[in-house]
Amino acid sequence: MDYHRPAPHSAGPASLINDTGIPALSALLKPLDNRLFWPAVAIGGLLILAFVLYLQHVRGFAPCSLCIFIRLDVLGLVLAGIVGSLAPRSRIAGGIAALGMLAASLGGIYHAWSLVAEEKLAAQGMGSCKMFMGFPEWIPLDTWLPQVFQPEGLCGEVVWTLLGQSMAVWSLALFVFCLLVLAAKLAFGRRTA
Repeated sequence: MDYHRPAPHSAGPASLINDTGIPALSALLKPLDNRLFWPAVAIGGLLILAFVLYLQHVRGFAPCSLCIFIRLDVLGLVLAGIVGSLAPRSRIAGGIAALGMLAASLGGIYHAWSLVAEEKLAAQGMGSCKMFMGFPEWIPLDTWLPQVFQPEGLCGEVVWTLLGQSMAVWSLALFVFCLLVLAAKLAFGRRTA
């Protein structure tokens, strides 16, 4: 009796790892499947936006100008997730979504890092929070949706903490995490039907 097995299908680095017979690693990589990944990015971003709007409108924490830019970066994650979700098998949609997530993550890291620096300056009695110049005339979000995009607080003022860390630090951690997850997706992700 011949127990010949066909050669495993190779679809990139993920199949090499999965073919090693490590079920735990295979289970860890499953969320990188396009059908799960992009909706999770969109839903995660929407949950974050809902949380910061709760803090603003229910708890009374006024957002600063950098906070507004961080919101836009989170909105970029949501839009990237939506684009990727609409056509999970399309390389073009996946590429656009990945570029959107990359841009939103890098922008978020920049803005969150700037806000962490502002908090450190404010703790030393200094600050350089620049006046918000508004949005471009062609997309005046602060006029269209002032409840969401109008800055009212001061940069550097820590009004909320979790485990001793400010929202700016958690935002920085979120965007670094998004960048790492995107890198893992690009390195090990697989497109499945």
